[in-house]
Amino acid sequence: MGFPVMREGVEPKRETDHVSSKQLNILMNIVGISLLTGFSLMSITVPLDLNGAEVVVLEKAKLHGGKELYSFVITVVIISIIYFSLVKLYFAENGKRLFMGAITVLAFLTVLLFFIVL
Repeated sequence: MGFPVMREGVEPKRETDHVSSKQLNILMNIVGISLLTGFSLMSITVPLDLNGAEVVVLEKAKLHGGKELYSFVITVVIISIIYFSLVKLYFAENGKRLFMGAITVLAFLTVLLFFIVL
């Protein structure tokens, strides 16, 4: 049993490769586009509504009113801006620290809004 020998001038190979991070970036963008497209089509394909008792009911296929559709589209646009900016931030050089900070802020805001709504 011997001791490991340290060789000078030999750099250890990094686990992450530039090509694999670029492929992961493309994959994350494709997943985001797929999810947000499905979420956008939900207003047309699955017409859910809240009745007076705050219960989600399935209605006959109808398009929602203009104000409801407008707020839904704004929500989808805001979600997509947040998602793709976080993906871009994560894969930016030295962006992982800012990414984790943004995720932490979003988590605190989610918990805060949860308790405000209660």
